[in-house]
Amino acid sequence: MIRPVERTNVPLVDLLIGVLEYRDPYFRGNSSLVRLLSVAIGKALGMSQSDLDDLALAALLRDLGRLMQQGRLVDKVSKDLDQEGRKRVELHAEMAVDLLEGIDLPDSVLQAIRHHHERWDGGGYPAGLASMDIPYGARILAVADAFAAMIAPRPYRLPRKLSEVVRELQLGAGRQFDPEVVLALTGVLADWGKTNIEFGFRHHVLVLHPLDSRATALSARLCSSGFLAEVALSTDAARTRLRRAPLEAIVISAEMPAAEAMQLITEMRSEPYLAEVAIIVIDAGEAELRTDLLSAGADVCLPDRTSHRELKAVLINTLTRVVSRRAQTRVPAAAAGPTLQGNLKEFPMEWLLQMLKYDGRTALVTVDGGDRDGVIFLNHGDPIHAEAATLEGEPALCEMLRWRDGTFVVQPETVVPERTIERDLMRLLLEEAVEKDQENAVFGSAMTG
Repeated sequence: MIRPVERTNVPLVDLLIGVLEYRDPYFRGNSSLVRLLSVAIGKALGMSQSDLDDLALAALLRDLGRLMQQGRLVDKVSKDLDQEGRKRVELHAEMAVDLLEGIDLPDSVLQAIRHHHERWDGGGYPAGLASMDIPYGARILAVADAFAAMIAPRPYRLPRKLSEVVRELQLGAGRQFDPEVVLALTGVLADWGKTNIEFGFRHHVLVLHPLDSRATALSARLCSSGFLAEVALSTDAARTRLRRAPLEAIVISAEMPAAEAMQLITEMRSEPYLAEVAIIVIDAGEAELRTDLLSAGADVCLPDRTSHRELKAVLINTLTRVVSRRAQTRVPAAAAGPTLQGNLKEFPMEWLLQMLKYDGRTALVTVDGGDRDGVIFLNHGDPIHAEAATLEGEPALCEMLRWRDGTFVVQPETVVPERTIERDLMRLLLEEAVEKDQENAVFGSAMTG
């Protein structure tokens, strides 16, 4: 019997969906991550290869409905949505099935897409199915989708830590989620040595290539493999990115001018905070060039026409060694990254604090605003003290959140003073956003009145 969808269609669909998601920083690589998680769960539950193929397709196609909703989809129904907004969000799964009408897909794929927002207790949508009446694939997608959404940032909240996400899923087992599926996911995550590399979680990779089209295509494919990839088109841009925040790996095309690539690699290997960044060179056709690049400090040099599959394997193996080496030497996560620095125009203060919160950094943030300056002390990612001119504590932090010009430097593992900031970072950011909206509304009315 000929199956209507061949296995080779899965990587093709993965690539196309990845390209569609690539420009959205909140959903970049999301469908690929859900696919990887879903297939891992399915394997743990003993599903056959054909069922795993169907599950992979459903994971990739489940959110096609957002293309009919102007490309952006809120990944949960917010209590702040009005009835029309709630209905629009709840229709996205049905929209995906409508888009796929006429394509010869297995029914299990369509059913998994249609019902992946059902709840184990019957309180989901679109049909209010409960327990074993929910299609098996939909139950797996529900858990994988929720996991991927919670570990990613959204416009209205910070990304959540892995331990918190697992605890949330376990609390939802038997109510929102199939308990068997949640148990399978926790088993998958327990095998940390394999899954955290394979899924990316989300390992940051910078692609340095002089051609925008090639760089973007490679970055999109890496996102489809579970990594968080971004692009730099020059060595100067790469240096700026390396200073701004930690990276796990950089992929450098030998199509860059050889002298510039060699100088960048040499500089990286001379900086202690970049010593653990994996350096992979691609497109290095000549043996002499590969020898020079390896001598400069590259970890691996790959020749022309290296397949994406080989590049992915090299990245996984190299990062596995880096993670193992860090564990053996007990290098703390904060020490493994650089002293961050940048400017507020490119990296606003609210985004910087969210990133440091997610990383759980204990650090000192020094802000130079030209005619004004300030400091923020963080303890495991939480702001506990701030100073700006005559202000101290929360007023100082709120003042600096309004700054749009200036530079910052983050010094990790700093001794922190006594706490003067009591409120949670997320609450402070939300209240600042509300206050800004109110100010805009007042001044907007004054301008138009």
